[in-house]
Amino acid sequence: MVEDSKFSDLCPFLSKGANELTERERQTLLGLLAKTVTFIGKANIPPLPHIFYKWFLVHCYLTSKGVRNPSHDTLLKTYEYIEEQIEKAEATEREIQTVDRDQLQEALHIIHEITKLIETFTLTVEETEKRLTTHLKKALSKESPSQEDLKELLKALEYLKMSVSTDADYINKKLREVKDRINQLKQKIVLDIPECMKPEDFRSTVRRLLETSPSTGKFFSLVLVRINNWNEWQDMPPELKAEYLRRVCRIIKGELRSSDYLSCLKEEGILALLIRDVRLSIALRVVQRLEIPLSKVSIPYGSRTLKSSFAFAIVESKHVYTYEKMMEIAKKLLNLCPTTSNSIKTEEDLL
Repeated sequence: MVEDSKFSDLCPFLSKGANELTERERQTLLGLLAKTVTFIGKANIPPLPHIFYKWFLVHCYLTSKGVRNPSHDTLLKTYEYIEEQIEKAEATEREIQTVDRDQLQEALHIIHEITKLIETFTLTVEETEKRLTTHLKKALSKESPSQEDLKELLKALEYLKMSVSTDADYINKKLREVKDRINQLKQKIVLDIPECMKPEDFRSTVRRLLETSPSTGKFFSLVLVRINNWNEWQDMPPELKAEYLRRVCRIIKGELRSSDYLSCLKEEGILALLIRDVRLSIALRVVQRLEIPLSKVSIPYGSRTLKSSFAFAIVESKHVYTYEKMMEIAKKLLNLCPTTSNSIKTEEDLL
């Protein structure tokens, strides 16, 4: 749960300590708590802490808006609104405070590799320097160095040359590998698009809506969007692909409401939309409006242009579905779509 101060606009008491409340605020707060307890008891709602907290915020919000006797529909809609605000606040908080662990581990591993290379090279130089110094001192300690002394000195010089050359080749090879991994890491970081919800938050939201669907009677549609040409752009700079993704996301978000969600999945070139409170027919209309504007998105790159057709897969939620089942169906539908032109597939295409 996010910290209470995030919702001080819904209930001003949440940003204050117990000693900071005025007597009037204390009485109002107690009244809201009592009202929430009574409501939960009458509605047979499980008195779990996180559920109680949300319903308490519902009553705070409605009271702040001057609504004294809300209808059943108003209460449910306000509860959904509160849940949305909590989800968005938690997602934003994670975005700010959390660094992707895989990326962090990879960065630390790269630093460790570079440190090892420096240590290896330093040890080689030190060892060969000692060997060369020993033979040089031996040769210089005599008025007339023998043929054998000069041979030993020459061997030490050859060993130094060979060791440094071998280590240099090894270091160059490892540095090329490190550079490739840094580029891969850079691409991963750059392709985290701020306009998109994190995949794990998207997954949690879909699961929560599926769990509450039987009691609320609410439905939603899941849409997967594939950028058909994405795999052909492997050699493109990640910054360029990220800019293309941002433009695509801006167009998609222009067709969505604030209650809908957009995520960039781990599979490169695939986006996921969650369109709330709509069935297949409405979701289809939304997707049809996206086809032409998305196809017009383009970015010039030298003699080439980043431009693509799109494939859309639409799945309507059902009480028996899980997140995994919806994704499985959507991916099957994407596999039915051509990769050279725009296309839309729905569950009816699997019948």
